[in-house]
Amino acid sequence: MQAIDIMKEAVIISENATLEEAMTALIHQQTNTLLVRNITGELVGEVSVSDLFDAIIPEDLTGDDVQHYFSTESNSNMPSYWPPLSLCRRLCPLTTQL
Repeated sequence: MQAIDIMKEAVIISENATLEEAMTALIHQQTNTLLVRNITGELVGEVSVSDLFDAIIPEDLTGDDVQHYFSTESNSNMPSYWPPLSLCRRLCPLTTQL
């Protein structure tokens, strides 16, 4: 067996992609990491599942508090506007620069 036999094609998104688009790409492409390209097509970084969780989970929450935070009846904790990745806290600049 060679490495190519177990490798998947890279999933690439724009640096202007929204948080929702990034999460959707991770789920539909069944991957843990997205490569990020700028407007000229140059690879500028990568975003992982952990990075996206960090962008939406308040820093002061841990364990069961996270589940409670997102299970409120009003669901007011989820943003009604999904900002571009470059504007999400802790993702600007992107976590890992290439």
